[in-house]
Amino acid sequence: MWSSFDLERLFMGEKKDFFVSYTGNDEQWAKWIAGTLEKAGYSTIIQAWDFRAGENFVNNMHNALINSDRFIAVLSEEYLESLYCQAEWQAAFTKDPGSEKGLFIMAKIDNVKPEGLLAPIIYIDLHGTDEAEAEKRLLEGVSTEGRPRNRPGFPGTKRANFPGELPFNNLPLKNSCFTGRQGYLEKIKALFDSGKAVALSQVITGLGGIGKTQVALEYAFRHAYLYDCVWWVNAESNESIIRDYTEFTKKRGLLKDNFEPELVIDAAKTWMADINNKWLFIFDNVEQDDMLDDFLPPQQQGQQHLLITSRLTQFRQEFQLVAVDVFEPEEALEFLETHAKLPPNEHAENLAKELGYLPLALDQAAAYIKVCHKSYEEYLHLFREKRLQLLAKHYRDANAATVAATWDISMEKIQNEGAKQLLPIISFLASDNIQKSWFSNSAEVLPEPLRQCAGDEMLFDELIADLERYSLIRVDHKTINIHRLLQEVVRDRQDNPQELIEYAMTLLGYTQSPDFSSYEGREYSLDLIPHVLSTTQHALEKNIESETLGELCHYLGCAFYEFAEYPKSLWWSEKALNIFEKVLGPEHPVTVLACYNIAEVYNTQSDYTKALKLFKKVLCIRKKVLGPNHTDTATTYNNIALVYKRQGDYTKALKLYKKALSIRKKVLGPNHTDTATTYNNIANLYLDLGDYSKAMESYEKAISIREKAFGLEDSHTAISYNNIANLYLVLGDYPKAMEWCGKALSIVEEVLGPEQPLTATTYNSIASIYVHQGDYSQALEWFGKAFIVFLHKLGPEHPDTSTVLKNMKRAYDKSGNTQDFEEWLLEKLRE
Repeated sequence: MWSSFDLERLFMGEKKDFFVSYTGNDEQWAKWIAGTLEKAGYSTIIQAWDFRAGENFVNNMHNALINSDRFIAVLSEEYLESLYCQAEWQAAFTKDPGSEKGLFIMAKIDNVKPEGLLAPIIYIDLHGTDEAEAEKRLLEGVSTEGRPRNRPGFPGTKRANFPGELPFNNLPLKNSCFTGRQGYLEKIKALFDSGKAVALSQVITGLGGIGKTQVALEYAFRHAYLYDCVWWVNAESNESIIRDYTEFTKKRGLLKDNFEPELVIDAAKTWMADINNKWLFIFDNVEQDDMLDDFLPPQQQGQQHLLITSRLTQFRQEFQLVAVDVFEPEEALEFLETHAKLPPNEHAENLAKELGYLPLALDQAAAYIKVCHKSYEEYLHLFREKRLQLLAKHYRDANAATVAATWDISMEKIQNEGAKQLLPIISFLASDNIQKSWFSNSAEVLPEPLRQCAGDEMLFDELIADLERYSLIRVDHKTINIHRLLQEVVRDRQDNPQELIEYAMTLLGYTQSPDFSSYEGREYSLDLIPHVLSTTQHALEKNIESETLGELCHYLGCAFYEFAEYPKSLWWSEKALNIFEKVLGPEHPVTVLACYNIAEVYNTQSDYTKALKLFKKVLCIRKKVLGPNHTDTATTYNNIALVYKRQGDYTKALKLYKKALSIRKKVLGPNHTDTATTYNNIANLYLDLGDYSKAMESYEKAISIREKAFGLEDSHTAISYNNIANLYLVLGDYPKAMEWCGKALSIVEEVLGPEQPLTATTYNSIASIYVHQGDYSQALEWFGKAFIVFLHKLGPEHPDTSTVLKNMKRAYDKSGNTQDFEEWLLEKLRE
């Protein structure tokens, strides 16, 4: 620690070799440069180490420039734009304008090109290098003398300009205009160093706009070099978290082919729990403090850090809350100067105050001032007029009123009518990850002139750039992002929100991907679901009832069914049915399909009474509308038969299966895959009835058709293999049974993964074979694997879960273990 005497001696007499000039954003670089020079024997003056709080900053800077032999500029984009840094380097430049003595040195850490007076000066290029090369370049041409200080870790990998300069990450673009917030950044770092998880929240009430996300992002960029991985997660919903976790497991190579949500979450949590992994996970916009319970490992250790942003003003105990407020007055002025490129004055002070020091409003105001070449005084006049008009609307939230005024001012300046149409439409979508391709793919259904712009890539790029120029949106490669507070304001200002919601719904209707069988289809759905949820919820709030809304609700029902979230699937499917019945009528094919999907959910949940009622309703309509021999009618016979079978009414089930088989053979042919499905169902029924010869005959017919149609590595083929294995088990031919189970298992684990009910069914079959062979240890292991999957996917009340639990208990009892079964099972579940 420097004493006041040391500082006086430093600035009033003792010469130093170098003065290191830098911006606040580049402090880590400046420390590294100074530390490297001093380790090599040089002496330096650097603000971070040699200026103390409460001292006269201008006087210190003046003495530092006088009492240093040479000047190093830490050259970045922010440095070149800073008025204070410009004054520093210009003062130093006069000592050696021709750069003949080497007194003026530039250390380039950013992808910038010096211009003007700086253009002819040779610089030290540290940008994009590793630490050894950077140190070598810095020390070339200088001698070694002096005393060392502690230097920080090399920050060269923290910058986000090009791939490879950060650790493994998915961070959004860096905010080049970030200023201030130093106290928050230091507090977060101190809390992490003490082993605390951190939740950023806003200390003021209202809709937000105070910059929590930007503080988290800046922290990530400044300290990324401390981690092996920095991962940004949109935490507005479970679906958005799963989407970002899926991307993480994919890019990290944790999963190969199967990206089922349960498997993705387990893989990510397992990786996070590894003590050797150093990571920072940022969860942005958490809506509820318990929504992360299923996504986090039990505890973090070492260099494993969680950073959360949220509107919540209270958070659960294990998170240390850092309440983020609006800018301090001096921070607001610094922000305006950096962003608007104008030196602050009394009008800037008044503007910042009237904007409530709110970062979002200041951002929009500064962008307008810069683009339109306005003064602070001129913008302040515009704002006062606009805010006076808005106060008559009785905005409940002061932040919303402020942002509404700045938004109005910016929108009045935008001449592109397509841009004016785009912003209200995307205000009804989720705030992040709006794909630009959605607009080009659905241009024909958009209003003019947005339609024309969306259909022309160049025109659409110009439209997007117009909105981004005024800080109304952020564009990140292929996506558009908009602040949630601005969305609230834009929605509130619309005279005809129903029309805009219809456009948003139609847009999403064109983007739906019903293919859930592939990874690409599931990944696409995870991107889409948050936007469909947002738009449909707005539509339901406005009491809109249209076919498009019904289709989106239907899509959500199907998507949640595929992701095994059955309560959500049921809720949205019922919404779809209600809408279709009103809009299309009860006998329309789309309405019937919605009814059918609800019956499927009930059937999966073992609510057979409700499932049977709805399937019979579907059958009645299909027979009436499509005829008794239509393939859809056959499918309904098949579904009803399955319900009867599960209820134990084999006579009714067999009768309906045979009806379905007769229709399919007649309409589709004897070798169609749907015909094979019916053969397989009939075989299962004969197996339950004990007619093994007929069961074998039907299984073999199903296998023959499926192997030809699907190939030897398809889940449909695996079902037949598993079924015939069970038949061999009943017949007592254990080697044959294990052979067919092995074939099935190799397919389902490769195609579906270990977390699917069909895979668990194969586990159960293998366990049953071991039971019959008397190998209870192996049986319990396979029963346990099946039970975990059924428990997680189907729930504790499902018949498959109950059956495997009973099978496991029988095997445990026969194993001779004296421990209570429930105690043993609980121990296994905790493992």
